[in-house]
Amino acid sequence: MKRSMVLLATAAVVAMQVAPVGAVISGQGSGSGGEIGWRTEENAGEDVVENGVEKEVEETGEGAAQEMVERRVMETGEETDLLKVMFWNLENFFDFIDGGAGESDTEFSSDGPRRWTKKRFYRKCQAIAKTILWAGSAGVGTDRLPDGGVSDVGGWGTGLPDIVGVAEVENRFVLHQLVEKTALRKLDYRIVHFDSPDPRGIDCALLYRGSRLTLVSARPCRVSAPGLQTRDILLAQFLTPAGDSLAVLVNHHPSKYGGGETDWRREVAVARLRALGDSLAAAGWPRAVALGDFNDVPENSLFHRLEPTFSLCRGILTPNGAKVDRNAPGYQLLGSIRFNGEWQLIDLCFVTPALSEQAFFEVLEPPFLTERDAAHSGDKPLRTYSGPRYLGGVSDHRPIMVFLQKNDGAKASRLAFFSYICRTPSGIT
Repeated sequence: MKRSMVLLATAAVVAMQVAPVGAVISGQGSGSGGEIGWRTEENAGEDVVENGVEKEVEETGEGAAQEMVERRVMETGEETDLLKVMFWNLENFFDFIDGGAGESDTEFSSDGPRRWTKKRFYRKCQAIAKTILWAGSAGVGTDRLPDGGVSDVGGWGTGLPDIVGVAEVENRFVLHQLVEKTALRKLDYRIVHFDSPDPRGIDCALLYRGSRLTLVSARPCRVSAPGLQTRDILLAQFLTPAGDSLAVLVNHHPSKYGGGETDWRREVAVARLRALGDSLAAAGWPRAVALGDFNDVPENSLFHRLEPTFSLCRGILTPNGAKVDRNAPGYQLLGSIRFNGEWQLIDLCFVTPALSEQAFFEVLEPPFLTERDAAHSGDKPLRTYSGPRYLGGVSDHRPIMVFLQKNDGAKASRLAFFSYICRTPSGIT
């Protein structure tokens, strides 16, 4: 059966709009909201890149929705029990060319003060790719017990991440080089990226596996207020191998630089995320994951404002990694950054009620991206730079991994999916 990313006539459901017969969804949106756009079957047989979303357009027509779901199940065999969603703040993942886009663009260029050369850039690409592959290796994401055994979540570590959300990327070029010029080129990761109004020129983006997920739509969601320019929240909506819908929101909230006077900026970002979650629920998307760099710890009362739309995803590991406690709140996990010798967990995951019993997350510890903390006891992430000094690492953040178990109602939802096509609930704003 011909491979198609746009049997997304299906996506009428997930886009929650009525499409013309034979139409294909193109991810179209603006920072302020925007609506889903439709492409007609004139585009069949073309490769389309629109608004940062890559799609292959090969065939459309009646029956496409059912064919797509059946094909996904055949390709993956049994309905997959687990989806893995990774997030990583890549800390200043700039290309090596000064394109005149601003101070940071100049700083991270071959002739800039950082001497960010082509060689150093590709070294970082290779390290990121190595980490993604490592995260898909056996044993990563499983609970190791003191006796060397593995808990009942053993085996969760096998399989590559289905989605990799990232923050602090300069542009689409760096992502393209990551998936085409490293070991990832042998895989099927595709790119979703939009430019944002952040003054430093850094954006949120994600990679997803085309053989595992069908991208229905994607758009940037502006986080705006007078005096605030920051990263958009990236919203991507997928159909899973089991035929379920899944919305993923990649976040990078404003930093704490400036102290308490900046709290209002993160309040705006949290309010925007809550509004997006409410809108998704109203549009018939009950399964949503919001993950990213929230620049604050989960104990902060600010995150109560996400309730009941989102709740903190439960963690797999306790701090010493020796005890399995699936009901442990996220702050009992290892930290994702180390500040003044203390670990802090600011890279977080929140899920909607439909996923609260199915989702777990943990902080990953790539052993090859760790160094001794000379100023304090213990280890810390190996960064690309320490001040002006080049270290050759990737980031001051550790990645996190979210594990999503199969929806118990997946088979039923696959059948119910088609009945949604005739519905026209409110759009996502």
